[in-house]
Amino acid sequence: APVPAIEYEVNEQIFAWDKGHLYEAKVVKLRDIKGVSKHLVHYLGFKKSHDRWLTDKAMIKYTPSSRVFFEDCKKWEVDGNDNPKGVDAPSAMKQQKYRQGQNKEPEP
Repeated sequence: APVPAIEYEVNEQIFAWDKGHLYEAKVVKLRDIKGVSKHLVHYLGFKKSHDRWLTDKAMIKYTPSSRVFFEDCKKWEVDGNDNPKGVDAPSAMKQQKYRQGQNKEPEP
């Protein structure tokens, strides 16, 4: 069965992929192009000239657990992918779960 599209709102804080790196970002505009939802994303800390139109496949909902995933990705990049700090490379399956918001923090 196809994975349902994930809904995002204007001004929603997210994480977004660009060239294999994950960045903190925010949704600026929404647009439906030929039945495909596109989101204009602004990468926080970058100029507007870096803004990109993305589909939800390149975006991850901002949750406490996706924040941990983001931090793990940053450690992996800083470590030069040689894993000296014991950080596992983020798997495609893990990325998919965070993108869909399935890895939510347990309720207290």
